[in-house]
Amino acid sequence: GVVHHPIDEDFLKALACGPGGRIVVAGGRKVAVYSDQVKLGEFALERPITCLAAGFDGRLYAGTGNRVTVCGIDGTNRQEWPAWEESSVLTSIAAGRDDIWVADAINKTVLQYTPDGKLQGWMGGTEPRPGAPRFLVPSLYFDIALAGDGLWVVNPGRHRLEFYNRERRQESAWRMASAEPDGFCGCCNPVHIALLPDGGFVTGEKGLPRVKIYGPDGQYLAMVAGPDQFAEGTAGLDLAVDSRGRILVLDSLAGRIRIYIK
Repeated sequence: GVVHHPIDEDFLKALACGPGGRIVVAGGRKVAVYSDQVKLGEFALERPITCLAAGFDGRLYAGTGNRVTVCGIDGTNRQEWPAWEESSVLTSIAAGRDDIWVADAINKTVLQYTPDGKLQGWMGGTEPRPGAPRFLVPSLYFDIALAGDGLWVVNPGRHRLEFYNRERRQESAWRMASAEPDGFCGCCNPVHIALLPDGGFVTGEKGLPRVKIYGPDGQYLAMVAGPDQFAEGTAGLDLAVDSRGRILVLDSLAGRIRIYIK
């Protein structure tokens, strides 16, 4: 299935699955909310949107440049969290019950907040502390995803996925650096990830636009969509997995959401 042109005239940037099977997509300053292919509503924020997440509390968490904007799924009850750094560019948000994690590609930092915006801690940085995580982020793609009691972080310049617990300590990692179809190549891939119900991964790549599935241990399993399915110049490919296990792919260049069913 395909949701065509969700937001007229805006380059699509971010995708999330919300409560009740909602699909939320953002382009420019606008947010559109869908139930499958039926548009339920649209609203605009004050700043251009760089990433989206839907929280367990029914709120939306949007990266708006260098800060987080929080609102209801209908755009009401808005608040803005202070910027971590004025230079920050937020590229991914993962919203859990007790933690809201935010990735800042410019400062190569992952921030940990409470759901009401209190900073609990951070990891990474442009000059990380000895023994602390070092994230290699050559471009404005730096993605994170929640899993159980921790967080998966893409270390894109190393073609590696790293798992951290809630105390921000690394517990595991896997890497697939290869020019072969089962690996990640280029300067910095994957650019987006999403988790499947069985603990496996969906990955999106730029350069060679590809969407693939890996098992919970990082074993390559399947190609969902290869370069032949995307127009030349396609990049981004933000991902989400809904409550039915369907894979949603944001094809920004074509202005559509692709829905893949196993």
